[in-house]
Amino acid sequence: LMPTVLRLNASEVTTKERTAAERYFLGVVAQGGNKMVAALGRACDVAAHAARLRSLHGDVVGGDATEEAQASRSALTHSLVQVALRPVGGAIVDQPVAAKRLPHTMTVAELKKLCVSLFKQVPYDRVHLQLADSSLPFGIPLDDEGRELGFYGVADGAEVRVDDTRDMAKAEPKR
Repeated sequence: LMPTVLRLNASEVTTKERTAAERYFLGVVAQGGNKMVAALGRACDVAAHAARLRSLHGDVVGGDATEEAQASRSALTHSLVQVALRPVGGAIVDQPVAAKRLPHTMTVAELKKLCVSLFKQVPYDRVHLQLADSSLPFGIPLDDEGRELGFYGVADGAEVRVDDTRDMAKAEPKR
């Protein structure tokens, strides 16, 4: 009923929670005879809201397991971001950019493993990842393997540069 509510009781309304609540509401409306729905009907057009929600979620088949599974799929779909993995290391620079849809909850360590499987010439311990940022000359190093991509602000359309630490060591001047 309130698709623009982002916070409720000082907590963020997640996609999963919103989807589950909307599907629950559709189930209650479909059952009919509910006092809450009748009271809402006096204040707003419940049929119009139900039609809008049906266009988003389809007809509710029923069952908490079905609703929970749908909410999880929807939450995962909305948490994926399109990321371009650009190889910049000397051994892999000639490989094409890999476009991947990744969850923003993926850790840097998991992304490094993915890069090793995509760009096989650079082993895990030499992979260096850097988030390209137009406001910074060199980007943001993704150096904490335990952090999630969302922590670094990886968003839809982001570019992550995949480098080889061996190349970086050769480029540093000797003192």
